[in-house]
Amino acid sequence: MRLFLYLTCMLYCSVMWACELIDVFSAESLRSHAPVVVGHRGGAVVEGIPENSLQAMRLAAKRGYSMVEIDVRATLDGVPVAFHDSEMEKHVGVAGSIEEATVAELSELHYLEGEEFPILTVEESLAEASRLQLGVMLNIKSGQENEVFPQQIDEFLQRYGLTRATLTISRHENTRRYLANSVMQRVSSEDFERVKRGEQLDLSGQVWFNWPRYISNDEVARLQSMGAIVVPSINVFHYPEATHLERAKADIERMREAGVDAYQIDAPYDQFVMTGE
Repeated sequence: MRLFLYLTCMLYCSVMWACELIDVFSAESLRSHAPVVVGHRGGAVVEGIPENSLQAMRLAAKRGYSMVEIDVRATLDGVPVAFHDSEMEKHVGVAGSIEEATVAELSELHYLEGEEFPILTVEESLAEASRLQLGVMLNIKSGQENEVFPQQIDEFLQRYGLTRATLTISRHENTRRYLANSVMQRVSSEDFERVKRGEQLDLSGQVWFNWPRYISNDEVARLQSMGAIVVPSINVFHYPEATHLERAKADIERMREAGVDAYQIDAPYDQFVMTGE
């Protein structure tokens, strides 16, 4: 009976989502999760499922993603919420910005796709990521000037066991200071320029993140030799609408050839990463 339950669990996990949370600081873990896909704007965002929603995270897990990007903004009363743009009208049909509303006011709103898609707090997003065994890319867009704000995020990461499964693409000094022991930090622009000049640096425990056009195959290898991981961004807004599929596929093929560690992508492109076709 115990063997049957174990095999059932393994089958369920392999179909629905990875059983083991990724460790972005471990080369072995990155290899075991390959290809490592980070869902842009909160997961697998498709028609009818808005960005930074629980449903986008769940679809990402079902599609085999290892991580999701969570966009982080501060409410008027200093609560971290998961929302991409500052202005709300495009996504929830209400004028004004996230930063001008309290968390109580935001709790009354939902995405235009329907009432089942509320605006999430970052704690709610991280709790779901932990439940789904998804790593996290934090894109902290506001609130970092207040020292308490990144400390709140640090507490959430600790609470939900996500510290070794999280990286940030923010370069704010308070992110580096208060999340230094909890998340993988981004390689600075200055350090990347030094790498391109041929200098040898220790970039252990850091992540290079940007568009593929800004890195050569040789620079990928040099960053990795210095201890960094490389995560290119393959997003819809990078490309002209008429040719976005072909151009995204070409970028993914070059990044695969270069041997990058992961891809941050929009859902239309996961087919090129997951199948290699």
